[in-house]
Amino acid sequence: MRECFFFPLAHYVTFFLALTLVNQGHSASVNTGVNLAQGDWIKLVDDDDYLAPECIEKMTEAITLYTDYGEIVLCSCQARQVDLSGKIISSKKKVTGEIFHILQEDIHYRMLLDLLSFGTPIQVAFQKQAFLKSRGWEASFDGNYDDTHSWVKIAQYGDALFINQYFAYRTLWSGNCHKDLSLQQRLQMNIVIKQRIYSLVSVKYQALIPPFQIVENYLRLHWFFVALKQKEYIAALRIAEKAVFTLQSWILFLKVIYFKQFPPAKNRHSKSTSL
Repeated sequence: MRECFFFPLAHYVTFFLALTLVNQGHSASVNTGVNLAQGDWIKLVDDDDYLAPECIEKMTEAITLYTDYGEIVLCSCQARQVDLSGKIISSKKKVTGEIFHILQEDIHYRMLLDLLSFGTPIQVAFQKQAFLKSRGWEASFDGNYDDTHSWVKIAQYGDALFINQYFAYRTLWSGNCHKDLSLQQRLQMNIVIKQRIYSLVSVKYQALIPPFQIVENYLRLHWFFVALKQKEYIAALRIAEKAVFTLQSWILFLKVIYFKQFPPAKNRHSKSTSL
């Protein structure tokens, strides 16, 4: 059962509140909101995050600017990390104000190699129609990687934009960092998502991607080092398994690190401009 309330904030804005008798979870809340929303684009905002005043205007401007270049279904920006008092914790990434246009055929290959990340919901706007085609957020990922899994699915239906400018603020606190999952569980979720990405990589890149077992071992190496950093040595050994003895996995691991630091010209974003 759902109750709905409408609150007119101005002559062109209406705040719509939908309440359910039972908490249906994060994914169900997003799916309900998108289905009830009007308009062509959706911007999610968690209650502990917030946007810069110009965010919606700049995203709208970017999407409009690139409409003639292709079907845009995702638009992302940089986010500053802040604490509960609003103090900036981290904003080390260099911003240029550029807009990068990523073709649909390039998205999943880049995501597979961790060379492209759209970020958390506060950073991302998406086309409503593409979201509905993707069948929305899945409850099996509820609260943990549900957003990333959704971006993977939405990206099947068009191109993406990334605005290299801080238009979002993400609040960090103990309850929003996947701490309810063990490192082993986070690895398993990561593997499931990578399997989905792997299946969606364009034929353009099929000859370049390794067998999925190598990709899985690469993920194990990543989480192996995360566990070591957190001094969870037993978990690190369990996560690593045979990956540490697989040369191809180390090659992929080091290749990804190198490409993040020095992206080759042929793999750069297809088109860019500035706001």
